[in-house]
Amino acid sequence: MTEAPETRGGISLGAYLKRERLRQGMTQRAVADALHMSTSGYEKIENGQRIPHQDTLNALARLFEIPMNRRRVLWSIATGDDLGVSAGASGSVTEGMRVFMRNLRGPACLHQIPEFNILAANALGVRMFPWLDPRLGSATRPHNIIVATMTDPRAPQILVNWADFIHRCVFGLQEYALATTPLERVREIREACRSNPEFDRIWNTPCPPEVLADDTALIRDPATGTVSKYQVDCLRWSYPHRDMELFSLTPRDPDPATEDPDTSSIVTW
Repeated sequence: MTEAPETRGGISLGAYLKRERLRQGMTQRAVADALHMSTSGYEKIENGQRIPHQDTLNALARLFEIPMNRRRVLWSIATGDDLGVSAGASGSVTEGMRVFMRNLRGPACLHQIPEFNILAANALGVRMFPWLDPRLGSATRPHNIIVATMTDPRAPQILVNWADFIHRCVFGLQEYALATTPLERVREIREACRSNPEFDRIWNTPCPPEVLADDTALIRDPATGTVSKYQVDCLRWSYPHRDMELFSLTPRDPDPATEDPDTSSIVTW
């Protein structure tokens, strides 16, 4: 991962824009011309001497082809507000959240992003992914999904498409941590994973677009050995607002005996 100057625990706006500009192979002059501004004016933005107007920031996002999910990181850096990442703490997990997870069909956990620290899990999640039991961590050293999945030998045995799953997680850490997470914490997670034979490929190569777009997890049941497909979702609470994320796995082919009736025809818009 390319490191850059830190502010508020994350990368500066100018450093982030420079990184995106270089990814597009553009010069400062080319960017300035595209935005109909002077080269010196754009240089001041990258040097932190000038704060871009909202319209300019949105124009830069379009010019650099930053997808919507990563634009939230850009806006977080620019405004200083935590718009694109969560910073949940274990003490904020409510009993209502636990009840909600207990009633889900598949394994689930609450996690703090972008570090991917585990805050809580339902019983099915702990049974299927014992290396992700949040009780393995502590208040001062939280359990981490990336570290646990890259260092526990059970992980690739149960999570059949392990490499793709963890590559997506590492990509998320590297991109979203830019806004608010101290680089020292990212380095700590990275170093804890170094013993894995796949370390260099997963941490130092881009995550392919088809892998990023894949929302399937292939899980081998630790008790029966049966491999099943699950839908991967990372969800946020809008109301009431919760400063964390829910990671859930839903069976793609649920048991007909427990499957709900088809209501797809109800949705007409």
